[in-house]
Amino acid sequence: MISSDTDPFTGISDPLTTHDLEEARTYIDQVYASHRLEAHTDRQLDFRHRYSRSGRLTIGHLTYGADVSLDIVPTEQSYHVCLPLQGRCFVEDGAERAQIGDGHAAILPPMRSLSVQWTPTSVQHVLKVPRAALEMQLARLVNQPIDSSPKFALDVDLKTGAAQALQSSVAFLWSELSRVDGLSTISLAREHLEQSILTQLLFAVDHQYSELLRADVRQPRPSRIRKVLDYIDAHPEHDLTTAYLAEIAGVTERALQAGFRKLVGVSPSIYVRDVRLERVHAELLMGPAYGTVTEIASRWGFYHLSRFAGQYKHRFGVLPSETMTRCR
Repeated sequence: MISSDTDPFTGISDPLTTHDLEEARTYIDQVYASHRLEAHTDRQLDFRHRYSRSGRLTIGHLTYGADVSLDIVPTEQSYHVCLPLQGRCFVEDGAERAQIGDGHAAILPPMRSLSVQWTPTSVQHVLKVPRAALEMQLARLVNQPIDSSPKFALDVDLKTGAAQALQSSVAFLWSELSRVDGLSTISLAREHLEQSILTQLLFAVDHQYSELLRADVRQPRPSRIRKVLDYIDAHPEHDLTTAYLAEIAGVTERALQAGFRKLVGVSPSIYVRDVRLERVHAELLMGPAYGTVTEIASRWGFYHLSRFAGQYKHRFGVLPSETMTRCR
């Protein structure tokens, strides 16, 4: 029997398994899109799926464990990005055909009828990306309204650096959502990563806005970057997203990124992280009065403790615990 309960601690649904074709079809209808599902073998269906949903995207881990075909009804609201984990399957719309697997992924666009041939060994991460969220992110990146949705080819070559970054980010998000104390407990961190995935998708696959998206960005005046630096130094405890810092500077996010690389040598997010590491270091030097290492790190926005420890050691040459021990 299919269950759709979502774990409040991990943000990932309980494992959803069934051998019944109609149950599998009904469930995928609910999570992704309406479709017709048909089996093409006597082999028993071994449908397995887990997923997590937010306002920006739905991410799932899916396999059918059998030869099945999906005829997907056109949807106006969402793109579906199919990233292979093992095996392969095929998707076509009559004019185009793409393979999912062996170094290739696929983007199933809205407003098109599609057929997917799924093999028993195929396992995928499937992203459901709301069209409105992707259009909004694109408009922010090019700093102007867009008059139509991005039009992608079905095939995605995973051998490019941008596509590999996208696949790695999706795998990292899934891993974090699967941990009891992962990103699902930090809504802002999840939002930032999901926003990054939308950006990577727009850069990884060509569309009619790609040339505009990759055009050279005019460098902002140094005074605008210094204004942002002063704000970060004065308010490192705030939610300092790149979008928010770009508003302070009065420039686009891409212009802010370019200005930071030229003037500071790092991205805005790295600079924010380094300032917060300095604050953690100062409090650790004050001893236990400011709390444990975990409490101090969390207070400054470092929730993944093993990653924090590595970043701290890279900057200061010792582990956080060693700093506090020496102080004692």
